Amino acid sequence: KYGTLFRHRTTLMKVYDNHFLDALERIEAVHKERTVIEVNMATILLNAVLGDDWCNKRVRLNSNPDAFMLNGNDMWLAAHPVPPPDMRRIMYTTRVIHLSDAMFTIVPKVVGFERFRQRFHKRNDTQALYSEAQIASLLVRNGASVQIIGESGKRGEDFDLLATVRGVPVSVEVSGFESGALSVRTILNKLRSKRRQVPADRPAVLYLIVPDDWMKNYTTAFLVFNQAIVSFMQRSKRFNAIVLLWEGVTAAQGGGWGHGGLQPVYNNSPRWRIPDLVRI
Repeated sequence: KYGTLFRHRTTLMKVYDNHFLDALERIEAVHKERTVIEVNMATILLNAVLGDDWCNKRVRLNSNPDAFMLNGNDMWLAAHPVPPPDMRRIMYTTRVIHLSDAMFTIVPKVVGFERFRQRFHKRNDTQALYSEAQIASLLVRNGASVQIIGESGKRGEDFDLLATVRGVPVSVEVSGFESGALSVRTILNKLRSKRRQVPADRPAVLYLIVPDDWMKNYTTAFLVFNQAIVSFMQRSKRFNAIVLLWEGVTAAQGGGWGHGGLQPVYNNSPRWRIPDLVRI
């Protein structure tokens, strides 16, 4: 059903226009809080894009939540308490809305979206898929053309996205860190492991998803990252830029809000040039 629809993704968005407007009218008739309306609409869109099964497991509240989406129902949250303040519901809300927003942006515009959609059904690493969707959306909003690359497992060809900036193709790899201690060695190990995943014959950018805990003291964290990245770039010209991204929540009386950050570090002497780095 959804495979057929997404071969005609422009038609799909037109078909769903009325569906979304009708749903919005129904939701607004019951709820007045903006966040509740946004989550409900985001869920409807994700259901249209990824299907009932995926959303039932990872978006709708249930008693066996996804470890990244944190879609545990009230009973599950009560049975798995955390030290206050409990920001899990805030993070859940933020991620559902952000994933929906990314999908809304990329469905009609990226090449190979069906390949990307299948990734969501075949892989269990929700955090990695969420991050790839966020980066694809960011690139599209910045004016780059984006193509989803199939997973090859071959050295030099195993990257996530191909962005085209003013006619120049740019390999884009998205990766991240497991939670743990921030150190120069940890960062260098990650950078070295990614160097040979992208082709050597064109520009490349590496996006690194960073644990929010590492960025609590931004100045200290960036000094560590800068030391590792500078050391890496002195020996490797493969990546034009390494972009750090992170997201977290800030507690407030009665709740909180999601926040995020983005920090690029550019290679002053890459092997290949990108004509407009702002779009990356």
